Amino acid sequence: MIFGNMFGGGVPEILPGELKQKLDAGEDLHLIDVRELQEYEEARIDNTVLVPQAAVGSSSGPYAQAMNDILLDKEKEVIVICRSGMRSLMAGQALTQMGFSNVKSLKSGVIGWANSGFPVSSGAIARAV
Repeated sequence: MIFGNMFGGGVPEILPGELKQKLDAGEDLHLIDVRELQEYEEARIDNTVLVPQAAVGSSSGPYAQAMNDILLDKEKEVIVICRSGMRSLMAGQALTQMGFSNVKSLKSGVIGWANSGFPVSSGAIARAV
């Protein structure tokens, strides 16, 4: 599904079940969670990288290294994740404007993922200094 309104600007959405299939198949994906640190620590999908929406595209600050790692391969499929699917659409649009060619937003976000019965992790993460 393509979400083409003022928030997503044409960023396709992926359903939780579709993402789970890709992960189970071992597909090589960038999984970017664009929520804030506190939200990420409360519930997150395994193997995601935290880059809050405000830091997407930033070359400085505590999330710069994560962004630099992602920028190394703009052809790799990127799945952007947030709480319910709105921030990920906006961040996905920003990534598309930065030259990423294969960006999708997780429809319904972590809420939809968890409501589909898929696992979430929680707990504090190491913070950048």
